[in-house]
Amino acid sequence: MQRKSFAIGRSRATYIGQLIHSDLCGPMQTPSLTGARYFLLFTDDCSGWRQVYFLQQKSETPDRFKEYVTLLRSETSNFGHALRTDNGGEYCSIIFREWLSKKDTRHESSAPHCPEQNGVAERANRTVVEAARRLIHAKGLPIKFWAEAVACAVYTLNRVPSKASKSTPYQIWHKAKPDLTNLCIFGSTAFVHIPAAERRKIDPKSIKCIFIGYYQTQKAQRFWDPVARRVSRDAIFDENRQFDFFSTVVNPIEGELNINNPPICNEMETTPSIPTDLNQSGMHTAPP
Repeated sequence: MQRKSFAIGRSRATYIGQLIHSDLCGPMQTPSLTGARYFLLFTDDCSGWRQVYFLQQKSETPDRFKEYVTLLRSETSNFGHALRTDNGGEYCSIIFREWLSKKDTRHESSAPHCPEQNGVAERANRTVVEAARRLIHAKGLPIKFWAEAVACAVYTLNRVPSKASKSTPYQIWHKAKPDLTNLCIFGSTAFVHIPAAERRKIDPKSIKCIFIGYYQTQKAQRFWDPVARRVSRDAIFDENRQFDFFSTVVNPIEGELNINNPPICNEMETTPSIPTDLNQSGMHTAPP
């Protein structure tokens, strides 16, 4: 006895919202900066548009799908007619199925132990994870930035064409060409401008941060520094420089991390230690 082969090829949806693929990925070995352990990805079959949400628990899945349906309705004026997922418990609760029935949304689930039947979502998750892994390790960032890397990968993938379509998912979803002038290399060192309201007269006018992605609802980019995350539209990028996490020290006066003036440390030129057991004549005293 052996398993039957799966059919090759499928029919694609003809309008946005006709078929939505979804899969949950996690748990990750390290929580994100906001404490998330999972990410939930929705992929529209017609446009290829991806929408990602970050979850701390699997039980948040139904609420995130409701948010996605609201977004789908507000941006495309379409409804979600069918949701295709695996047979995971996060999708198969009685309350969630009753809500789908009220919204006239058909739920299609794969057979047990058959991830091939949810191949679009499985492949989309793999593409995003591979891209996020490359973004993190290319710049030597800690694993805790995985959520930012996933969001950046999804943002970029929505703005590039694929083999299935010559148009980008953004163009099909929004009916307009995307603006690519703000694309930068993830994890690059950036010098972010500090507004005048947040600094004093002789304070520095910029702070060295890490570029960690884009905002969906603002015309700004997201940056991270050891003190607090920042949002700005004014920054100068040094995409060839790798951020040094070991050059941050605590300012003993203000109690803040100072990354503009890292400590100078040279192992070859260390200051000799001064003996503490010298008498007034400069001679070593005998041990007691």
